[in-house]
Amino acid sequence: MKDYLTNLLNNALKDLVESFDKDIIQVSRPKQIQHGDFSTNVSLPLAKILKKAPIEIAKGIVERIPSSTLIEKVEIAGPGYINFFLSSEARVELINKILAEKEDFGKSTFGKNKKYKLNLFRLIQRDPFMLVMEEVLLLETLSLDF
Repeated sequence: MKDYLTNLLNNALKDLVESFDKDIIQVSRPKQIQHGDFSTNVSLPLAKILKKAPIEIAKGIVERIPSSTLIEKVEIAGPGYINFFLSSEARVELINKILAEKEDFGKSTFGKNKKYKLNLFRLIQRDPFMLVMEEVLLLETLSLDF
């Protein structure tokens, strides 16, 4: 479903922006159910590029999203977030996919046969400043070799 929504957003953006980095399209699950099943803040980074208010960009995006049997409604919230509410048909489709794939549902071969390196160290200091510095060092030393 994320890929489906990302494609819808990508197509809508092609009409609004001549060229853009497709990585700015991030579709995620909102923390609160009243914000829909999926949401995106794509209009916020685009505001800098287009030099327009994020809410105006969000309106333009929503106008260009075609109607779909999988989406019940699309709404704009806050400064320019776009919330997607899935239809019952989309939910039934997902349940049927889960039932068909059984224990294979959600499996992925991403990262298979690749070597990973994870560096960790032990936090000893209890001073708040030192903990922050150690967290920064921890983030810097966590590395994945692909």
